[in-house]
Amino acid sequence: QFAAMSEAGVLTMGEIAPDQFPVSGFSALSYNSMYFARLMTVAGKTAAGELTNAAWSTFDGKSWALLTDASSSYFGKREGASLTYYDDKFFLIGGFTTAGNGTSDIYLSIDKGVSWALADSMVMLPSAFAGRGYSSVVVEKNKYMLIFGGKTSNNAASLNEIWRGRINRLGFKK
Repeated sequence: QFAAMSEAGVLTMGEIAPDQFPVSGFSALSYNSMYFARLMTVAGKTAAGELTNAAWSTFDGKSWALLTDASSSYFGKREGASLTYYDDKFFLIGGFTTAGNGTSDIYLSIDKGVSWALADSMVMLPSAFAGRGYSSVVVEKNKYMLIFGGKTSNNAASLNEIWRGRINRLGFKK
């Protein structure tokens, strides 16, 4: 069941989570849209242990809306993907496939998570970047995206590395 806590620390129960809602391994992002703070989850594993490729959003934490079309497959089912907001888009990076292997693909959403497209050759990770899941992503003040650690498979050790990159045009001074 969904729940939300007020600033005063009062917990309010919400709707019952649907069977397709991820309960582990999902990517989460807090963002502002239409003057409201929102929370989004993408991909992950359901309570039944199935991987999902759906995006969900809420503005109150008690009720969630499925953003993606349930019959479409914008990106493969995965868990442990990284999600961030960069260059006025949502970026979904990597994650573990149903086979448990890390990926290095990048999917973009320009409509707040409703649709997703594989990034073109202008936005890509270097060939030396090993596919991974469960890495952390931060966008810093100079508009560099930093990718920390992760694992190349579910059973692999954590990676001890940081990758830094930027879309070139974001580095030019106006």
